[in-house]
Amino acid sequence: MRSLSNIMLGICILSFGAYATEECTEIRFAHGATSVEIKGEAPPDDVLCYLMRTGANQQAKIQMLEGVNTVVTVLDVADAREEISFTTQARQYEIRVGQLMRAIEAEPFRIFVSVK
Repeated sequence: MRSLSNIMLGICILSFGAYATEECTEIRFAHGATSVEIKGEAPPDDVLCYLMRTGANQQAKIQMLEGVNTVVTVLDVADAREEISFTTQARQYEIRVGQLMRAIEAEPFRIFVSVK
């Protein structure tokens, strides 16, 4: 039974990247701020895409504060998590928010994004 659930999780993670939208919203921090909260609704058949620019050797944290059945992916860093922390490079990161298990309706969410 455990292997079946691992296979299902793998399928969900793989499909999470398959629905990537072509248009991303840039995350902008207020002057002097190191964090921002983003609210939205994860659609049932797609993901929401955000772009975050960082300098080298900063500490980034993306955390799901509210949301049922919603997860965050940072491309080339971590897939389908409720929380992701990593040391940044000087580059742009693509953050995707979506549903882990597809539901019929959109799922509301709130995430916290911090770069220090």
